[in-house]
Amino acid sequence: GDTLFAADALGVVLDLGSVLRMVRGSGPLEIRSISVDRPRARLVVLEDGTANWDIMRATEEAPQTESRPLALQLRSLALRDGRLSFDNRQSGLLARLTGIQHDLSGDFTSERFTIDARLHADSTSVEFAGMPYMSNVALELNTKLDADRAAQRVTLSDAGLRLNQLVLAFSGSVASQGEDVALDLSFQTPGTSFGDMLSLVPAVYA
Repeated sequence: GDTLFAADALGVVLDLGSVLRMVRGSGPLEIRSISVDRPRARLVVLEDGTANWDIMRATEEAPQTESRPLALQLRSLALRDGRLSFDNRQSGLLARLTGIQHDLSGDFTSERFTIDARLHADSTSVEFAGMPYMSNVALELNTKLDADRAAQRVTLSDAGLRLNQLVLAFSGSVASQGEDVALDLSFQTPGTSFGDMLSLVPAVYA
């Protein structure tokens, strides 16, 4: 009974040559860029694990047919003035982000590729098990992700995270190992002063 996703405008740029080749059946379709203005998403997981984004109807399995590959060669993915709410009632996690500005680019057609990602949120709030960990905190994230699809590993480099005045630099990797996820991350706080730490203290005592 609630809206899962809405946006004021959605734009998609296709490679014209790939469109003509796809019509002739001689090549994949290439998506060059996607832009979304004022996206609003509300993700909810109920106590029994039911998720509101699981919206596909159950259908009988269709016979296998030959499908054409989709080459996703993104030069730009841009979100402007977005709002995201994630309410996981099973784990007790509640997160809200408003004023989201997000830019992402990378050639997703290769086995190994680099993703440039920039994320800004005017306000970020995170609550877990009734305890507020962040309350209306400004967030800024800039990172490069080196993805290896064959090894199912993503390596972070030149990554920086700012929460209000607190700046964190981090590096490492995230890899899939069967049903588990292996995290190997290191964090640093370059030039952190007492005032930087103090900018987050009110969230703890909210």
